[in-house]
Amino acid sequence: MSKLKVFVFASSYLLYSTSLYLSESKPEDVVCLREDDLLEARNITGAAKYYAEKELDFIREYCNPSLRTIYARIYRVYGRGSNDVISRWIRASLAGERVQVYNRQNRFDYIFAGDVAEGLLRLAENPRAQGVVNLGSGKARSVQEVLRIIDSLSGLEEQYLGETECFEASCADISKLRALTGWVPPTDLETGIKCVLEYERNRAGKRENELERPEK
Repeated sequence: MSKLKVFVFASSYLLYSTSLYLSESKPEDVVCLREDDLLEARNITGAAKYYAEKELDFIREYCNPSLRTIYARIYRVYGRGSNDVISRWIRASLAGERVQVYNRQNRFDYIFAGDVAEGLLRLAENPRAQGVVNLGSGKARSVQEVLRIIDSLSGLEEQYLGETECFEASCADISKLRALTGWVPPTDLETGIKCVLEYERNRAGKRENELERPEK
């Protein structure tokens, strides 16, 4: 451990207190979460991420004071070959299946997996980067927008199940990320969904070819 120079931990925005960005009524404004905002883990994933951050603090303080630790609090990731909600909806659209949807007006910070990878690398390479850094697109997009983009590209049948008792409208304040790296995630939602759709189409085509291939 004493030889380790940098440790970049893939943390999560689920550490931030839900009192900041969840509400019982449809929110008019999006909350941009900052690195110094109130913490209160949303679920077991958030709690696990919080625990890991604190363990790394302990290691740096008592075992390796020269260790540079970075906690990238990542937002809603989607990408090729994933099981995220966008990928699942795209696969459903290609299969002609109906998707079930709640709260179309909920808004989230969706970030493409390739941008997450680049962001983590840029933080690791920057000697000034340390501590908590938000890693998101910095933009909030609604569930309805996601559905509309997929529908415009491949068609999508949905079953709207109504509204839950809790609404979300959040995104990352990426000022610190920009200041440290001089970079912001470049992939917008439309481009990212097109990439995932192309990947899923190719994968579905390969499966069909394998099924049609005669046995030797």
